[in-house]
Amino acid sequence: MSNYRVNIEGDVTGSSIAIGKQASAGAPTSDSSAEILASRLLDDFIATLERYDGSEPCMHHMRELAESAQEEITTGQPDKGRIRARLDRIHALISTMTSAVAGTADLADAIDKIRAAVGRL
Repeated sequence: MSNYRVNIEGDVTGSSIAIGKQASAGAPTSDSSAEILASRLLDDFIATLERYDGSEPCMHHMRELAESAQEEITTGQPDKGRIRARLDRIHALISTMTSAVAGTADLADAIDKIRAAVGRL
C-alpha cells in the first residue's frame, strides 16, 4: 500500500467520489437485462390491455399505471417501491373485474411476472 497526499482546492463534483482516509465509494448498479425484461413484459401487458379496451371501466386506469411503471423503469435508477405500488394497484383493479371478462387470470399472471422482473432490478 502506498501513502500519498493530494491537495485539492476548490469544489469537487462528480459521482462515486470518496475523499478521506479509508473512504470508499460505490456506483449504483442496476441490471440492465432485468430492466429490459420488465419493460418488455410491461409492453406485452399494455398490448393485452388494448384487446380488452372498453370492456371494463378500469382498463384505461390500468394502462396509465402500467405506462407509468414502465416510465419509472427506464429512468436509469428505477424506484422499485414506486413500481411495486403501481403494480399492486393494477393487481387490485384486476381483482375487481367481473369474472365475465375472459383473460382476467392472464392479466394477473402477467403482473406477477412483471413483479418478479422488477424484483431483479
